[in-house]
Amino acid sequence: HCPEQSMNTVVVRLLNGRTIQKSVPRCTSARELRLLLAPIHFSTYLTLRGRVVEDECWLSLNEPGCFCLHARLLGGGCGASSAKPAAQPKSTAPQSVQKPVETSNSAEAKPKEIKGDAVVEKGPASTSETEKPQTSPENRGRMEGSGDILDASVLQRAYKLFHSCDVDQDGSISFEEFRGIMPDSTRSDMEAEFHRTDLDGNGRISFDEFVGSIQRLLPFVRGGADDVAKIAAASVAEAAAAVQLHHGSSDNAPLPLPTGDAEVEEHVKTCWQKAERQIENAEPFVVTPAPHHTIKSVRLFVSSTFADMFSERETLVKRTIPALRERCEEHRVRIVEVDLRWGVPKDTSTAATITTCLGEIDRCIEENSCPFFLSMLSERYGWVPGPDDVPAGIKRRYNWVQGFSITAMEVLHGCLRGHNPNALFLLRDPDALKALPEDQLPSWIDAGASAVRHLAELKSQIHSRFSQDQIFPYKVSVGNFHAGSTKVELKGLEEPGGFHDRVLSFLTEAVARSYPVAKPDGSLITKMKHQMFAQNRGATVEGRTDELAAIAKFVAPDEEAPRTLVLVGEPGAGKSAVVARAAQEAAKQQPDAVVFTHFVGAAMGSTAITQVVSRLWHELAAEELKTANLTSADELLLSVAICLNAVAKRTAPNQVLLFVDALNQLDVEFEAHTLRWLPADKDLPPNVRIVVSTLAGTCLMALQDRTPKPGEVRVGALGAVWASRLVTQRLADHNKLLDETQLTLLLAKEPGVANPLFLTLAVEELRIFGEFERVTERIRAMPCTLLEMQCFCIAR
Repeated sequence: HCPEQSMNTVVVRLLNGRTIQKSVPRCTSARELRLLLAPIHFSTYLTLRGRVVEDECWLSLNEPGCFCLHARLLGGGCGASSAKPAAQPKSTAPQSVQKPVETSNSAEAKPKEIKGDAVVEKGPASTSETEKPQTSPENRGRMEGSGDILDASVLQRAYKLFHSCDVDQDGSISFEEFRGIMPDSTRSDMEAEFHRTDLDGNGRISFDEFVGSIQRLLPFVRGGADDVAKIAAASVAEAAAAVQLHHGSSDNAPLPLPTGDAEVEEHVKTCWQKAERQIENAEPFVVTPAPHHTIKSVRLFVSSTFADMFSERETLVKRTIPALRERCEEHRVRIVEVDLRWGVPKDTSTAATITTCLGEIDRCIEENSCPFFLSMLSERYGWVPGPDDVPAGIKRRYNWVQGFSITAMEVLHGCLRGHNPNALFLLRDPDALKALPEDQLPSWIDAGASAVRHLAELKSQIHSRFSQDQIFPYKVSVGNFHAGSTKVELKGLEEPGGFHDRVLSFLTEAVARSYPVAKPDGSLITKMKHQMFAQNRGATVEGRTDELAAIAKFVAPDEEAPRTLVLVGEPGAGKSAVVARAAQEAAKQQPDAVVFTHFVGAAMGSTAITQVVSRLWHELAAEELKTANLTSADELLLSVAICLNAVAKRTAPNQVLLFVDALNQLDVEFEAHTLRWLPADKDLPPNVRIVVSTLAGTCLMALQDRTPKPGEVRVGALGAVWASRLVTQRLADHNKLLDETQLTLLLAKEPGVANPLFLTLAVEELRIFGEFERVTERIRAMPCTLLEMQCFCIAR
């Protein structure tokens, strides 16, 4: 900790000897440190036994100033072979405890003693339960049946032994691999110890389980880690040989690379025999209508090769999916497309690439049991990983077919297995490619005999297994090169009845089948649009803890408190998001309260003050409205106090909370900006609270002229930590990631970087930008102010 620089030096020490050191702004909590370290992207720095650490890293606070980093290994770690990944990682890499980093409030730290590299606190543990993940490093480092923390040297040995036994490097130990720990034991003794260590009974020992039993297992070990590795490898090989002797070659045994036409044909035939067995044994995808009352996010997986499908993906991301989102609003569904053109970070290993692609399909299945899937095929088969490129854990998890390209495996995993009725196959007519320049052909057409034959068989399988309603051949023509790019533009994708229209109609029908809704009346549609707006905006809040705390205190029951609160801030400061989050939190904290929200501009007609008041009456006091005798617009506008008093009397002692966002965007009719329609505090019952937001101007002056004056909360600039978090989280929602250089470039765009709307626009521009190799160039071209960023977006 360097007080004069307001910086912390964070050192992450791994048990494999590697060290990472970063300087970050001073922070005092695990949450702050998580956010500060998020941009580091640990996958760039950390590898354990050749496996990349997933971007999903988190930290826990052991004691004041001392944090532990947790990371989940790609390509394993769950110990199970299920196609669906576990929601919470069961096996994690062994983590070290960092040296204390003294913070500004370290004066309250308890005395500590040093045991090797571990810092052990004297007295009660100070870790907050809300900061600890389910599997904490303290629990991982405790001896079985004891409260003592394991010495660092014991953890070091456990780490080496575990990975020496983990022959296939899938993050867990099988029964055969366990022989390396107990080389001199009988099979029955070994089985007893294996099942005793395998706490969850899934047939594989995770690192957590192994460390929990390490003191009991150490007496069985003979020799060093190298000896353990040799015994484990020999045991695995012996078991594999026995299987081959009784059952023939393994389904995942590497196939020899084909050379001649006959070998190519045999190779394709063998691959598809394996795939067909999997297809026959797979559980079918079934569309189960799921009516719901909340807003649901549903992922759409887009599968294709990249270079030759640039125009199609541009059309999807910039035209088709935005139109689909609008259509899905009535079903309360928010579509999130998975477009992996730059969703896989550079320098990512083969294992990480495969896991990212197929893992995203798993995520789609988790969110919607019958996943929404678009497959675009032309004349490229895609990259085929070699026999040594796919780790054993991934082969088991996804029933990998050696010889398939990643694109083919995506189709097999997300469509063919289970016969997915929510899959649409878009097959481009190859005739258009005849007009391509000759130097472009390698990027558009596979020339290898094996790729050509595999692709033909993949298309044949699709035609034979799916109805014509799920297969759409489309025509295009070759246009010009994209400006500043080597990408060729294809024309005709948005022709009537073409690519765009077919995708839009198919997915609209698919969403309607999965998420049916009764046809609501106009007022319910309006209410639903405000709810969707609130949910979408509320989810984007980063930071703003002071502002939210002030609102929470204001809406809490208190006879003496003012009854009106106004949020003020510059354009794009995030006032709408804060209002949305505050309303959601208030509803949770006061479940019996009546909460009404209106976001000016969120729905058709929402800028008219008459609609605001009409909604208020119809949603909160429909019965009282029948006898209110409101015959003119003026009477309606001046009736808000009557409405709120009626509702407050009926619901007392519970609160009535009214949230109205963006007063300054109301239409000027009926003198809406004078706020004569908004009751003063003296006209409100004690259990009513009104929260509004506005820019500086007429509305704010009208509020400030009142007696007593309403409470006021300023929504200021966004801090650097939260700006980084906003960018990282928004891109992560779409499985995208900026490297450290790119993130630094974006966060240097001052003064715009302190404005949430500026960052939101920048992230959206990057999200839909389809050329990974030019992302850095795109960031450099971005302006530095909100107004310039808006013009930048409009120009694009």
